[in-house]
Amino acid sequence: MEKAIYITQAAQLNEITSDYSRVYFGAEFCERLTPKWEELKFALEICSVKNLEFSLVTTYFSNEGSECIKSIIDKLSRLNLPIEIIVNDWGLMHYLTNNSVKFPQIELVVGRLLSKLPRDPRIYNLYSSFSEIQKECIGKTSISFKWVQEYWKSVGVKRLEIDNVYQDLFFPQNAGISYSLYYPYVYISTTRNCLVNSCDKEIQLSRVKKVCSFQCREYTFELGHPILPQNMLCKGNAYFYENIEIDSKLTNKAIDRLVYQISL
Repeated sequence: MEKAIYITQAAQLNEITSDYSRVYFGAEFCERLTPKWEELKFALEICSVKNLEFSLVTTYFSNEGSECIKSIIDKLSRLNLPIEIIVNDWGLMHYLTNNSVKFPQIELVVGRLLSKLPRDPRIYNLYSSFSEIQKECIGKTSISFKWVQEYWKSVGVKRLEIDNVYQDLFFPQNAGISYSLYYPYVYISTTRNCLVNSCDKEIQLSRVKKVCSFQCREYTFELGHPILPQNMLCKGNAYFYENIEIDSKLTNKAIDRLVYQISL
C-alpha cells in the first residue's frame, strides 16, 4: 500500500516523515491557493532530497486561472521529471489529454471533485435501513460503468481519487484502474462564493469578492445541525466531515494508495 501525505503550504514540508513515499502538494478548491512557481520548485527540491514521489493537486479554474496553471505545467514539463497531476477541472483535463505528446512525463489522475460519489453525511443516519441494492447504488461512482473505464484508459488515465465516505464502496477491482483513498477528511461540496473571505473584516457583503486575504488559512468553522451525525467543517469555500475508519474500504484491492490530509 502506497502512502502519501497531502499538504497545502510549503511550510508543511518539514512535517513529512519517513512513513510516506509520496507528497501531494497544491489546492483542490480555490485557484487563489494554487502554489506559486517558486513554492512549487521548493517543494520539488525537498522531495528530490528526501526521495519522495510528487503529485501536484489542482483545482477548478476560471479563464484567468487556467492560463496560470497552463504556464505552471509548461514549466514543470521542462524539468523532465515524472510528476502526477491531480485534475479537478474538466477544461484542464481536456487540455492535458489533447496535448499528451507535449507532456510525456506527466501522469494524469482524476481528482475527487470529478469522481462523482454520494458524500452526504446524513447517509450515516439512514444507512442501516437501506437494502443491499440501495447500498450498492450509493457506493458507486461513474467509474463503475465499463464505457467510462474504457474512456479513461483511452486517454491514458489509470488512477482515480475517492473520499473515505461513510458508505461501503462498490468499485470494479480488475478494470485496470487504481484508486487513492483520502482520509480523514471527506469532501462534501464546494462553491465559488467563499463565506470565509473577509470574515474578520467590516465590509459590505457581496457575492463577488475581488480581494482575498486568505482567511481560510487561519479559520476553520464547525457547522452543526441535529440531523447531522457530527459537525461539518467549513474551510474557505469547501465543506467536509471527518471519518477516520478506513479498514473496511481497504478490502477493495484496487485501492492501493492512502492519502493522508495533514490538515484542512
